Amino acid sequence: MDHIDILKKYLREHQDYPVEKDEIVGLCDRIDGLDELDKQWLKDHLSDRIYYSAEDVLKNLSW
Repeated sequence: MDHIDILKKYLREHQDYPVEKDEIVGLCDRIDGLDELDKQWLKDHLSDRIYYSAEDVLKNLSW
């Protein structure tokens, strides 16, 4: 499973909402298969706001 699929699965099945950007970025520390590069990518590409669903996060990332 690639990094995108790992994050999508976690956001859809395990994340509670609403959630802020910093909490999503912090997920990389808790999810097997994600690393510091993923964390930096999210910091650079995710807007600094509150997200109300997995689809809200994924839409912001253009996934």
